[in-house]
Amino acid sequence: MGASSWSTILLTALTVVNAQSAYSSAYGVYGNSSTSGHITASPTAATATVSQYFHGDAEGYVLTSCSFSQINGTATTYSVQFTVPASADVGPNVLPNIQDPHAKQAQTLCPGYTASDVTRTENGLTATLNLAGSACNVYGTDIETLALEVDVQSAHRLRISIQPAYLDSSNISQYILPDDLVHLPEQGVVQSDTQDVDLQFTWSNEPSFSFTVLRKSTGDVLFDTRGSVLVYENQFIEFVSQLPQDYNLYG
Repeated sequence: MGASSWSTILLTALTVVNAQSAYSSAYGVYGNSSTSGHITASPTAATATVSQYFHGDAEGYVLTSCSFSQINGTATTYSVQFTVPASADVGPNVLPNIQDPHAKQAQTLCPGYTASDVTRTENGLTATLNLAGSACNVYGTDIETLALEVDVQSAHRLRISIQPAYLDSSNISQYILPDDLVHLPEQGVVQSDTQDVDLQFTWSNEPSFSFTVLRKSTGDVLFDTRGSVLVYENQFIEFVSQLPQDYNLYG
């Protein structure tokens, strides 16, 4: 470090002592190597520690600490603190699909699924869902085969599960929440074909797989995917349900 640079920093340290306050801005060029120097103005005046940084042909100096004694003899130490840059608040510009005119429309590009191997069970039904056409892969990779399970758990509770047909230790945590986090209700004793069940599940393959859930006591349609396609990818899942006017949506 040159003599003029040391003199400038020494003058800065003495100015801090005379003003009995420290206002410092440190600027440096951080590079591959660095050296440090130590300045003592006087035994009772000021002590400053300076680091010199090199990067190619450029160099810079950083005042890393400065201690001084005030008139009353109380020692005060100032240290340069790391400051988060303003750029940390700048993130990517993310728009919802419905507000992005250039976003790919999965309902237009994806083929949906077709149900097969439909089997009635004591409390509902099971089926296999296969892609009804070529994979669209708009926001990930389409899952070609899905497993559908419908369970009537009580007279007023119906569980519909759609998940990849092939799950193992490599992908199960992506689609299935562990029981200790989300505990599923116990299976009810009401059979799906009794008159006590107030919820009715119907499905169709025209033009692709869709389903509706109806409350029989009032005629209200609770869920209705007709007129849309099911999109099920490893990074994107889309169900579309028709909603009545002045609806209330929970969950």
